[in-house]
Amino acid sequence: MCVGIDRRSVSPWGNPRKLRRGLRGAISGFLFFLIEKSESFCVASQRKPACTLSKALPGKIFFGGNAQYDESISSYFYIQERSRPACGVVPTSSGDVSVAIKLLAKSGSPFSVRSGGHASQPGASNSKNGVIIDLRSLKEIKLQKNGAVVSAGSGAAWGDVYGALDSRGLAVLGGRDAHVGVSGFTLGGGISFFSPQRGFACDSVTNFEIVLANGKIVEVSAISNQDLFVALKGGTNNFGVVTRFSFKTFTQGQLWGGAIVYPDSAFPKMEAAFTQTKQPKNFDLYQALEASFVYLGQSPSFLGVASLFYSKPVVNATSLKPFTSIQPQLSNSMRLSSPVQLAREVSSLSTPNLSSVWATTTFEISPTIISRLVSIWKKTARSMTQVTTTTASMTFQSIPPPPQITSPNVLGYSPFSSPQKDQVLMLLSTFFEDAAAYEDIDALTKTFFAAVDNAANEEGVDVKYTYLNYAAKWQTPLKDYGTVNWLYLAAISKKYDPTGVFQKKVGGFKI
Repeated sequence: MCVGIDRRSVSPWGNPRKLRRGLRGAISGFLFFLIEKSESFCVASQRKPACTLSKALPGKIFFGGNAQYDESISSYFYIQERSRPACGVVPTSSGDVSVAIKLLAKSGSPFSVRSGGHASQPGASNSKNGVIIDLRSLKEIKLQKNGAVVSAGSGAAWGDVYGALDSRGLAVLGGRDAHVGVSGFTLGGGISFFSPQRGFACDSVTNFEIVLANGKIVEVSAISNQDLFVALKGGTNNFGVVTRFSFKTFTQGQLWGGAIVYPDSAFPKMEAAFTQTKQPKNFDLYQALEASFVYLGQSPSFLGVASLFYSKPVVNATSLKPFTSIQPQLSNSMRLSSPVQLAREVSSLSTPNLSSVWATTTFEISPTIISRLVSIWKKTARSMTQVTTTTASMTFQSIPPPPQITSPNVLGYSPFSSPQKDQVLMLLSTFFEDAAAYEDIDALTKTFFAAVDNAANEEGVDVKYTYLNYAAKWQTPLKDYGTVNWLYLAAISKKYDPTGVFQKKVGGFKI
């Protein structure tokens, strides 16, 4: 009689077959861990661009699963921009950007470029399963030419720039929100506290340092690559990666500014005040204002907000009295202050970590258009609560003046026009916690703007201009610069990016 031996009771490792399966599982799991975590483990074909970048830029690539990756994604201001890229690049010089662009262009991998991370359009500065070029380390700020020019790396925020200039009694045509990044804001035009007097922010640029699709680093100004210099002033990310901006500075002391909050019973007075200030005869080049009609879905209730700025140290300037005289007021922060402090106040009023839908349009002022749009807006705001709880704001402000004839941009306004005197830029921005509601809110926004455009057409005040920095994903801001500028942008893109890297592989508004 033969007695069998139970190997499970003899081998200290248990059943050999189970052992082999277990080892295979452990090894596979370990390899998967390495692929996910390591910057140098390069076997999966879909990770080839990331692996190539890791070898070329050691220590400057991050992958999913580590703190740097998580910080980069969570730092995007709006939820809809928090896609999951394959990896990110953190360049510390324009040379690093050049290396990354050459490798990414060759690989064909989609990629995105981010500065402050405040874009509202999904995919504008992030790339799902692609590569992020995170420019936030390029934030050096330097005064040049005895303070007449300030250079700022693309990763700087406007609060940093104002802070560097404030103690010297200087300012720049920068953003009104301290946390907004220099790059996207400027390349899309840029509206400042000082825009009524000085124009779009892009018009104050004296030089761009840009990395082209072939990796070449070039300086772009009115005397070098002049055609690209014009295209970058409004042409956004269609030609390369701008790594440094140089801006004209100007002498600036304190402004008088802040915000006044009103109950919704003051809406008719706000409508009348904005209409009055937009009459050409009342134009004041030192006055910048935004009139916002806000819906608080959680209450639900409405309130009004006037953000008022006067770029001279004049308390209660005459041109702003139509707003400052409105009663009752729920709060009032108007005071003499510096650009950096006012920009920080604007930042404090913004809430991160929400989904957001933005859209915009432009029209000429008329005696009734503002009140008519407020009425349409109230109905739309209430209908949004059927989808999800929202906070939404319809904001009116002025279009900045056009560029000088000697320094054109591509934004579409003739140097001989005066849109700042009678044209109104309208922004609808809606914020909500439920990310799944994005498409429904976007659809309601699109329907609302169809009604807005219809009202403007009926009154004969419609203007075919879409401000890129406020535009929704379904809007066409580059085309709305006009046919001549559209064709110009296409020609410049073909000249400086002949293979179309920034048209095919990078998100945002394309030509």
